[in-house]
Amino acid sequence: MKKSVIGFTAIIFLLESVVCIASSDITYRVNVEKENPTIAKVSADVLTLGNFVIEPPQASNLSTSHTKLNVICQAGKGKNISIQFGVPIQCKSIHWNIKFKKLSHTNFEASSLQNIYSPIGWWVLHEQDSLPRISGNHSIYVCVTKNNCNKLPENISGNSGPPVFMVWGKKTGVIKIHNFKINIFSDKELLYSKIPSIKEELEKQYSYLSAVFLSDKQQITWSLVWIAIDQKYNHLSGAAGANAYITNYLVDNGRLTDRTLPWLLRVSAHETVHVLSKYTLPTWINESLAEYYAFKTLTLSNIETRDPIQEWLKRKSAISHASSGLYHANRMVSEQHDMSFYPLFYLKGAALWQELDIALNEEGKNLDQYIRLLNKDDSHDPTINQSFIQSMVRELGSGLWESISSKYL
Repeated sequence: MKKSVIGFTAIIFLLESVVCIASSDITYRVNVEKENPTIAKVSADVLTLGNFVIEPPQASNLSTSHTKLNVICQAGKGKNISIQFGVPIQCKSIHWNIKFKKLSHTNFEASSLQNIYSPIGWWVLHEQDSLPRISGNHSIYVCVTKNNCNKLPENISGNSGPPVFMVWGKKTGVIKIHNFKINIFSDKELLYSKIPSIKEELEKQYSYLSAVFLSDKQQITWSLVWIAIDQKYNHLSGAAGANAYITNYLVDNGRLTDRTLPWLLRVSAHETVHVLSKYTLPTWINESLAEYYAFKTLTLSNIETRDPIQEWLKRKSAISHASSGLYHANRMVSEQHDMSFYPLFYLKGAALWQELDIALNEEGKNLDQYIRLLNKDDSHDPTINQSFIQSMVRELGSGLWESISSKYL
């Protein structure tokens, strides 16, 4: 079988919570009828706004003229008007419909940012193509159930910020590890029997990574959404958010493969780093460390997984901007919003940390001891702190540090 293509999308994932909504705030109420679970009606009372302007939602890569929302203004006396985005209007309330793709075949790519409905009884709703914004300083809450409301992040213009998605409905299972609670949503029952072994590995991950990244002991709630994809489609993907992740898992004609659990555990380790770490880091360090420590946690459990250095050497000829240094790649992503540089963080970045870790092992040290030195005051500065560099020079010698850093940075 060909090597699977792996894709990731960074997203803000809003978790289930009960929040206090002020009377001046705007509430988007999402209602799905049991008789038609692939259609949701969204409504909001906006009378107190007076004249207002509604902006179109962020567009996904799948957007077409057919996906454009038809937002209806109820103007009183039964008069309904289709709203034009960007044009001032006054309404008593607004409403619109959004569609969900029913999961029925094992060909859905988790990073596609589509609204999805699982017949098991859960939904994923993305902001893209679905949730318009209202101009001005208005707090907007999205309520998918009476007690599950979340505030949207501050108004995002253009593509300057990540989109949002929410998940709700019937959980497949719940795993509790110390102060770590994981809500699992899966599209099939295939993984039910594997939850005990998954929990055992997650416990090992949590214990190790919380020590490396000096996590505090606050209660953490995290959601995992697992969606099967047949290996014949040669594609694995995922979308990451705050305390949550949606990912594919491999199946072969409806059955689990020997790569199913290693992939899921690697994904969980990557995201656990993001959840536990409180360090301020530039994007490339944040993502590459998470990817390297995902590899490292699996090797500590003797689970076979791909080697970052070998993976980079194997794939760099097919990766865009492979010759670019990680500092430049970070600037292109953060300043020019050129996401074609983003895969370098996972591949080239993870290889850098592995090469440093191997070199430190030769000196009786390991990378874990120096992670805290990467913490920065300004996450927009892509360069590695001098305190970390000085430690590497002291332990490895200036020649070896220069040789390694020149290949990657």
